[in-house]
Amino acid sequence: MNPVPVFANNANNSLFVGDLSKFCTEANLENLFAQFGQILDVKIKRNNTTGKTLSYGFVYFANDDCAARAMEKLNNVPFFGRNLRWVNRLLYIQN
Repeated sequence: MNPVPVFANNANNSLFVGDLSKFCTEANLENLFAQFGQILDVKIKRNNTTGKTLSYGFVYFANDDCAARAMEKLNNVPFFGRNLRWVNRLLYIQN
């Protein structure tokens, strides 16, 4: 995987979310993560030709404390049939 992207000049406020269900939307991710603080943006990456999800995305928080709380609280929490888990500042979904 590539490094976590920089957003608002702070990589610590960005979470990589991998192995997403094809049914998961940006709104689903935003609803899940919003409980931890202000979200600046949510992106699920898609194939440019087909529009189908590439099964990963990014959640960008207003500050790194919100991102840290989300990582702490969402570790191993089921989401669309998969368990969330994180490593460092990366957040993955595990089957």
